Amino acid sequence: SRLARADRKGFVSGRYATEALNQSGGGTDIELIIGVLRGPDKHSDWEVRKSAIANLSEVGGDEAIEAIVEALWGQEPDEDRDVRGKSAKALGKIGGDNEKAMEALIGV
Repeated sequence: SRLARADRKGFVSGRYATEALNQSGGGTDIELIIGVLRGPDKHSDWEVRKSAIANLSEVGGDEAIEAIVEALWGQEPDEDRDVRGKSAKALGKIGGDNEKAMEALIGV
């Protein structure tokens, strides 16, 4: 994946890999960041997944919110409580005017 290539090239250490995607040419590749959280490319390091949540909260938008909600409350929520906690904080940061984010927080 592009994330793994960025890390191998020495641009970043594992936990900052998702930030490198935001800073690399071409803007944010949200699908790659979401892939860090779930599916076949899910990263084994909780700090990397936590960084992905933080970056998704910066990106915002429906796709990012859905991925954050999935990490917190989905059919397979993240197994790490720090990642789930970061997810709740990220939704609070996005919150306010975003109905999806606020609905997800009501369950917290």
